[in-house]
Amino acid sequence: MKLKRYLLAFILVIMVVLSTPIKAEEISAKDLLADVVSQLEQVKDFKGTIVSKLYVGEEVIDYRTQVMKSETRSMSHNLSDHSQLAAEENRLLNSIPWIYLPPDYNTLKNSLPLKGQLDYQEPLSDLSDLYNIELLGESIDGEREVYIIQLENMLTLQRVFIDKEYKTISKIEIFNGANIRLATITYEDMTLFDSSIWLPVKMLINDGGGKLLMEVIYQNWDVNTGLTEFDFAKGFDTDYQTKIKQLKEKSKEQRNNDKLYWLLSDLYVKDGNLTEAVNSLQNAIRIKDSIEYRKKLVEIYQMQGRYREALGEIRVALQSVYNDAELNYLLGEVQLQLGRINNARYSLEKAVDLDPKNTLYLEKLFWVYSNLSDEYGKYMLERAEGVAEKLVKLEPKNKIYRTYLADIYLEKDEEFKAYQSYSKAVELAPEDTWVYIKLAQFYDKVGKSNKAEELYEYIVYLDDSLENQRRLADFYFKIGKYELALDEYQALQSRSAGNLNLKFKIAESYLAIGDNEKGLSIFNKILKENNFGEFYLQIGEIVKKYNLDAAIDIYHSSLQQEGLLTAEEVDEIHKRLGYIYFEEEGQKELNKLDQLLEIDSQAKIYQLLGKYKFSAGDLDQAISYFKLALNRQDNLENHYNLAIAYLIVNHIDLAKAEAEQIITAGEEALGRELLELIDRIGDLEQDYKDIYVPGRINRIKGDRLRQQGRLTEALVKYRESIYENYDYKLSYFYVGLISGIREDNLQLEMAKSILEGEELKLLEDLLVHIKEINQF
Repeated sequence: MKLKRYLLAFILVIMVVLSTPIKAEEISAKDLLADVVSQLEQVKDFKGTIVSKLYVGEEVIDYRTQVMKSETRSMSHNLSDHSQLAAEENRLLNSIPWIYLPPDYNTLKNSLPLKGQLDYQEPLSDLSDLYNIELLGESIDGEREVYIIQLENMLTLQRVFIDKEYKTISKIEIFNGANIRLATITYEDMTLFDSSIWLPVKMLINDGGGKLLMEVIYQNWDVNTGLTEFDFAKGFDTDYQTKIKQLKEKSKEQRNNDKLYWLLSDLYVKDGNLTEAVNSLQNAIRIKDSIEYRKKLVEIYQMQGRYREALGEIRVALQSVYNDAELNYLLGEVQLQLGRINNARYSLEKAVDLDPKNTLYLEKLFWVYSNLSDEYGKYMLERAEGVAEKLVKLEPKNKIYRTYLADIYLEKDEEFKAYQSYSKAVELAPEDTWVYIKLAQFYDKVGKSNKAEELYEYIVYLDDSLENQRRLADFYFKIGKYELALDEYQALQSRSAGNLNLKFKIAESYLAIGDNEKGLSIFNKILKENNFGEFYLQIGEIVKKYNLDAAIDIYHSSLQQEGLLTAEEVDEIHKRLGYIYFEEEGQKELNKLDQLLEIDSQAKIYQLLGKYKFSAGDLDQAISYFKLALNRQDNLENHYNLAIAYLIVNHIDLAKAEAEQIITAGEEALGRELLELIDRIGDLEQDYKDIYVPGRINRIKGDRLRQQGRLTEALVKYRESIYENYDYKLSYFYVGLISGIREDNLQLEMAKSILEGEELKLLEDLLVHIKEINQF
């Protein structure tokens, strides 16, 4: 029993640690998603093979598609027939609402054996059109630190895990409207492409029960190699099977010819058959243990995501040639793929020491230093600066190296040096929009919006792509040039019909320039075509910035439609209406809220807001609202709400005063019951007052926070107290009490399972009254 108690306590502590919300000012869900999109936007071209393995019963069906894409064109070649897969074998995969298929959604979607998928171009950029977006907090997934974002609409819920270091999506959990898990998509074997682009080289798709449905492997993948028209004209070399057959015949005749196995392995790699490529190389090594063969074997293991095997091969090779620069570089690369960034740093430093002019090694080391600067600060930033300066010295005409150096200068607040380096990049590549975008972002960051505006306009002149025009439109809107923004958004809409996000921006632009009629007309049309509660919430929030009456009308309209809103959405709309009237419009607008919500008094509105704050654990605000309600209407319910709230925050004299008022009002039994509860809590606390045990300090800190009405923070301290002393029942008591207020039934039941006797009975008696307040 004691072991069970310890385990339950440990689970409670872990749940709080992992579920503690991030403060809104630190980071937002939209910022995190924007980082993911920004990384994808750095991919200018790519080429490789997509291998899909579908697991149908006992059968594994392979599909392979070669893809090639640049900024101007794309090409693909299916090496398998997707039509042979029957619909019933793939129904779940087809029903998954895919939002992330890196590095290019459309290319990957068309390369996978999927049918019936919605024709989104890049869903990550327009998620707010489809979902309510909420940052749940931070956690540990496997051995990686992640942020967790929740996407929710009426049909589905997705939890998106974003790796904090790589700034890319590592997992997506998908649930249906009934909160039943449908599938999990895991993005594995993160690999660094270019200098700062992390992409997975494997995806695993499992059903709700954990059964593997599909595996997607990225083979022979090259990113940002500068694909030209010549590459597209050359196309894909698909005649590998014939060459493999010929070499296999030769190898039968020359069984001890290691070079034949080496060549055969290379052909297998190009054909996408990595398993046979490994087998052939291992045959070559058995004949002749060559360092070059082992290096190649490491590269193939990396392609397969078998990083531990790659690590083993490197260590074997290093025993023979410890000072081989390439081996040390490969060791650093594999350590990065295993998430061991500090170990990678040491290996890459040695590779650079052995080959100090190798720009590939220096680039990778630059990335490691710049990423470690978040943890180690100025020291690593200066190291990154030193490496960037070496890269510029080795290749003074390389625009990318100039921007690396400029980014570091800007990070160090050396604005003039940053400007010089960005400007030099522009001078080296006067037709490249990427360097102009970097310079425009620099001007924007240092407050020179006029310069930034000129550059964004010039970027569109150089390359009138949808992305560049959207950047210009967003910048116009950001600096308050709403009419110019509106022109650009409308031009974009004519080029990409059906983009709901653009409709939102056009409507908001009309509101921003004062044309309420047109703006509201567009939003009303959107609501008519997309009659979902989350759209009312999103549009109401936008409209509120420009027209409070119109926002109230939108919220009221949603409340009048039976079955449109979830209980949570109804609560949210009531809260927003409360904020509008009590924090923005004041007393003048109270009568209108009375009419809209059909509430018969101001006191009822304050009471409602008090209950919202109570259930959210903000007792200080709850008491303020309850007092306002009581000032406007002296009745039993308002005295009762205040009595319970005062009791929870240990304002004993005030709680007793409210209980006496209840007795005076004629409810003697209820008032006496409350007075008895007050005495029982006093007795409980007195029992523990002079007991000095582990966990007492954190329990006292929790008490102080609770007395200030800050229940969520108090809960953390009570958990820390339990972590120090799994037998500390007073902390369990308050964990249960706060969990009951917040309606966290799982944690409440776990706390109750530890308590017994008077402590359990007192908690259960208090919960009866808490439940009464939470019913609103």
